[in-house]
Amino acid sequence: MSSAYHSQTDGQTEVVNRCLETYLRAFTSDYPRKWNDLLPWEELWYNTTLHRSTGESPFQVVYGHFPPPLLGYVTSSTSIGALDHGLLDRNTLLDSVKSNLAKAQSRMQNQANQHCQNKSFKERDFMYIKLQPYRQFSIAKRSSNKLGKKIFGPFPIISRISKVAYRLQLPKDSRIHPVFHISLLKYL
Repeated sequence: MSSAYHSQTDGQTEVVNRCLETYLRAFTSDYPRKWNDLLPWEELWYNTTLHRSTGESPFQVVYGHFPPPLLGYVTSSTSIGALDHGLLDRNTLLDSVKSNLAKAQSRMQNQANQHCQNKSFKERDFMYIKLQPYRQFSIAKRSSNKLGKKIFGPFPIISRISKVAYRLQLPKDSRIHPVFHISLLKYL
């Protein structure tokens, strides 16, 4: 049990609360006043989600088998008005979630493709290496790194490891792995 602004809760409670908050935020952004109607669905989601610690969902741990799948609903197939309304809301919500997930996937794909580099280098090309400050000491020794260079080289390419990784011929006294991602390489 935890309460607002009370930091003395156990870690497991905090993780569960964070999961439930994320779920509610995702499902109620379009219907903020209906969050309490979604609690049974949230419980179903949580109990049927795979948990890394057990390797199974809580439903599987308790009952020993997978939960039954959700059945589709045909409009007005029940005479109970509240049930009919609730199941129609569920279908609307699921359609909205599917649409939002497709949009998010498309957005993420476009974002990732914007940063994709379709560069290709040949063996024996000379490249400069862009290194983070904590890695610079492994290539060059200096008394002060504060105003030191951020790009080192040029070094020849020995081989291509994959589409995005190349092995460079570094000085013998360097203490860094000679394979670099293309984002760290700059053409001479």
